Amino acid sequence: YWYDGVFLAAWAAYRVKDDNLVLGQTMTLNNPHLDGKFNPESHILEAASLYRLCHYESARRAIRHLRAKYGTLASGIARIKNSGGSAQAILRYVRGDGDAQGFSDRDWNLIIDGVASQSAFIDADRLLVQIDREEAALKHSNSLRPPYPAELAAARRDAMGVARKSVARRLPEMEQEVNRQLEAALAIEVEINTRIRDRLIS
Repeated sequence: YWYDGVFLAAWAAYRVKDDNLVLGQTMTLNNPHLDGKFNPESHILEAASLYRLCHYESARRAIRHLRAKYGTLASGIARIKNSGGSAQAILRYVRGDGDAQGFSDRDWNLIIDGVASQSAFIDADRLLVQIDREEAALKHSNSLRPPYPAELAAARRDAMGVARKSVARRLPEMEQEVNRQLEAALAIEVEINTRIRDRLIS
């Protein structure tokens, strides 16, 4: 919740035109220790504030950073969205059992963060962990007899169904978000170029 709170505070500061506070908040949001957080909008917020302060080269640098971090992510999200078993792959990776499915570490971590930060996905993962623990405890005590295996299997199917729905809902949202912010970057670049041209003409 802390990260989301900082992001909301940055937008609130932008709306009241406190660009110094916006830049302080986006410096926190975009710092290297949080590089795996999925938040392309934070780079647009930074670029828009820098543009408003007439720091055009710094605004362009924020846009370059956005493109470097998210430029290939939309196509990667589309690939995983269209492949079967994406919920299982993401769950296995979150739980330490899977691999990055051919993505760069950075792209895969952004995808994982964007999906795994959703409450439905978190609940499904917690339920699967609980099922695994209960199954292990029952096996250890030699009590894994009917009807427990069937009940555990049904609970596991239900949890995977919730995870699949969460992934199926979240991946298109992430793809749209990335594309929307890349389009916003183009709009800011056009504004920067227009303002620079106008100054050169006058």
